[in-house]
Amino acid sequence: MAIFYRKTSKVDSEKSIKALLREYLSDDWHIFQSIPLDTKRADGEIDFFLLHKSVGAIVLEVKGGIIEAELNKDNVGQWYSTNTQKVKNKIKDPYQQALDQSYKISNYIKNTQTLMYTMNIVSAVAFPDIKELNVETPYINNLNTLTAGKFNKNLEKNLLKLLRNKNRTPHSESFFNQLIKYLEVEFSSDESLFSKIKSTELELNKITEEQFQVMQGLESNKKLYIHGPAGSGKTVIAINFVKRMLANDATVVFLCHTTNLGTYLAELFTDTISNNLYVGNIFSVERKIESMIEAHAVFGLSDEQEEKYKKLVSEKEKWLVENTVIGNKKKIEFFIENIYRYFDILNITVDHIVIDECQDFETEWLESLELANTYNPEGKFYMFGDPGQSSISDWTPSFDTPSYKLTKNLRNSDEVNKFINKYFKTGSKSSEIKSGFEVDLIVLNSNDITQQDKEITNKLPELLSELTSKEIELNQIAILCLKQNHTEQISNILYKDKKLYEHEELTIDSCLRYKGLEKDVVIVLLPDWYIYEKNRFLSQVYTGITRPKSLLKVIIGKSNLELLNKTSSLSI
Repeated sequence: MAIFYRKTSKVDSEKSIKALLREYLSDDWHIFQSIPLDTKRADGEIDFFLLHKSVGAIVLEVKGGIIEAELNKDNVGQWYSTNTQKVKNKIKDPYQQALDQSYKISNYIKNTQTLMYTMNIVSAVAFPDIKELNVETPYINNLNTLTAGKFNKNLEKNLLKLLRNKNRTPHSESFFNQLIKYLEVEFSSDESLFSKIKSTELELNKITEEQFQVMQGLESNKKLYIHGPAGSGKTVIAINFVKRMLANDATVVFLCHTTNLGTYLAELFTDTISNNLYVGNIFSVERKIESMIEAHAVFGLSDEQEEKYKKLVSEKEKWLVENTVIGNKKKIEFFIENIYRYFDILNITVDHIVIDECQDFETEWLESLELANTYNPEGKFYMFGDPGQSSISDWTPSFDTPSYKLTKNLRNSDEVNKFINKYFKTGSKSSEIKSGFEVDLIVLNSNDITQQDKEITNKLPELLSELTSKEIELNQIAILCLKQNHTEQISNILYKDKKLYEHEELTIDSCLRYKGLEKDVVIVLLPDWYIYEKNRFLSQVYTGITRPKSLLKVIIGKSNLELLNKTSSLSI
């Protein structure tokens, strides 16, 4: 889906074109709307500036109504537009308008000292209300004329053909990123929420590339504990390392604790062609390896392999029967042991073990995993974590491991980072992401927990309607609670509005389950009826408020706010 900047147009014809561009163009296109090149003239504005990430740009003039022209033999004459009230008005030649505007924006770009580059810019005209333009001139052709019937699945292909008619060198990615920022400064003084969020993403991508370089210097360590506050780039580095090891045909076990993060990590590797990756939480990895053995059994295992497998299955069944009510802690220990027994059956040697959010792993689990890694003298054992988000009291690495501390905040905007550091000492004094918004702290009026629920019930739909009206998609938003049963309550409230939430793209989850993940916009719910041990409460609040990339809204009860203020600047 194309990425848009600036406010929504009030002109119906432009609204319809915007919707069609959004539907049929990929995210390779960044589109600026209503660029004021000449504020003294009514026609001194570019309707749409379609910027492709590598090929060039298109100035698109939009003309609504029924369009006609009376031209002489030299193709000069008068153009007309007839509106829905059948009023016929004289208009300027739309093709000449688009061409003039393409020259102007080209000069804007060429003359800026920061860019000093001439890019491929062409012009076109869109007619959303007519199926065919009955005007024939040499400068009007099939590619630069977009009538109603041409807004379909072939639109992107045709626009690229129009751009490639010009024999020009494609622009670089760095130029593209610079140009986006320049256009935002020059022409987006009233930039939308959506625009600011996309700007944040551009900054984020630049910073994480720098973090990849850090990782290259760390690979000389066989064991390493990489820690840092939420948003410091730990997961990004871990993913990058895993991908590079897979490219070297290494066998990698990439573990995390929560199901949500495990699913997310697995999805990131769906395009990776490798049978050597075992990614997810302990249970999902165990299931994958077990299914591999079952698949091998179809084609035949050796007698030794079959004997080992039968023994393991028997022991597993017996253990599960005997431990039906045992807690997750002991169960995970058992499953970790099983994983490596499965590997032994298949004669698979694990090269590297990578653990994300390691602060949620018990000491015994980490020790078992590290021991397994000692079978390979070249293997690496990397842990990535943030003690401040640990679900385990007083968590620390239990064995001697070299460590590296990340200090830069690469996820949250500077405003969000300041809010986090008001209550938690993260060691990250400022964020590398300078765009963003002030945190919206919404204090509930009532002290009564029943009334607080009613306030949240009324407030949430209002907040979401406000966000969606500013071009934020529901899939860019997460609502986080401290208790899982509260997520069900919130879902029931919101999904009553079938118009707004029919696609169920909105994320509603607990802070604990959402650990390691992020969204552009996060709403954290902290009413007073949450009854938690204080440190556990603070740990989950910290996790919740560190999930947003751009915009954070916190709905909080007075008692919980008082608790946060009393524990101001808690060390993380």
